[in-house]
Amino acid sequence: MRLEFAILLVIGLAACGPGDDSAIPPPQEQEMPDRPPAVTVIQRHDDAILAIQGVSMIYEGITDAGEPCIKVGVVKSTPELLKVLPRELEGWPVVVVETGKIRPMFEP
Repeated sequence: MRLEFAILLVIGLAACGPGDDSAIPPPQEQEMPDRPPAVTVIQRHDDAILAIQGVSMIYEGITDAGEPCIKVGVVKSTPELLKVLPRELEGWPVVVVETGKIRPMFEP
């Protein structure tokens, strides 16, 4: 039994050995946006954004189209608030999300 296993192991290793890698396509290069990471942008702007009346949070998110973005949670989305909030921060699109009032799950 051990001999059969050893033979199968040698055959398996030989099949995985060096060979012609030309059939393996190179990995696709993704375009890297010319912008800092979202977390860095959020850290730079969170104090100013959170100071706006009606804003409850700011975080990294995904748009409905599946693209990365910065999301700003607001208690109630109003035209006045939308005028004050930026549409983009350092190249990142900003998406406003109506969250309602944020409360702790358990109050002491």
